[in-house]
Order: sequence, then structure tokens, then C-alpha cells
Amino acid sequence: MTDPGSTVERFRPPRRLVEYRGVPGHEIGDQLLSPAAYQAIADATSNRQPCELVVLAETRTPDGRRFLELGLSREYVEATTNWRHRTHDDGTVDHALSWCCPDCGSWGDKHTKTCGS
Repeated sequence: MTDPGSTVERFRPPRRLVEYRGVPGHEIGDQLLSPAAYQAIADATSNRQPCELVVLAETRTPDGRRFLELGLSREYVEATTNWRHRTHDDGTVDHALSWCCPDCGSWGDKHTKTCGS
């Protein structure tokens, strides 16, 4: 719940977490990002993967404090799991993530007859 008089700005599309690196705030070390957020940036850099977190929104309180609302990035989910945004033959993309079998490439709980999953 936000304080009375606070404003919330939602970001569509979400913003990259690294855009807030080194920004002053009210977390440890007077940073806007938490230690967990910095760890997510470090993990993404060292593993050469998309960052697991993105900034969904920013709340500003009447006294000037800023707080970030973080979420899990779709790029990270697709890079580290078998969940994907399915692309159809006509080029449309499903908005929801669907599970893709790593063995046969079929979607959902459907498998080819030769699939061992």
C-alpha cells in the first residue's frame, strides 16, 4: 500500500534494472537498488544471460523518496527454462508463456509419438 499523496508511474515496457545502477535512494549504501537487485545484475553479467529482474513501476512519496517495483523478466524466464512465448505460423505471438518440451519441441502436454518425455 502506498502513502497518501504518493504517485505511481508504471513502465510499459518494463525498464532495465541496470538503468538504476548507482542512483541515490534509501536502500543500503544510500542506493535506490537493493543488494538483491545488484546481485541480479552481477549474475546476469557473469553468466551472460538476461537479467532476471526488470523495473515495472516507480513510486514517489510526497517527501521525495523513490521506491521501485521489480518483476521477473520474460527474457530471463525464456533463457533459463522451457517456458516460451509461442510464435504461430502467421507471426502472432501468444502473450502467455507456454511450456515447450525440450525433447520434441511440442507445446503444452502434447508430445510426438517418439518423444521420451
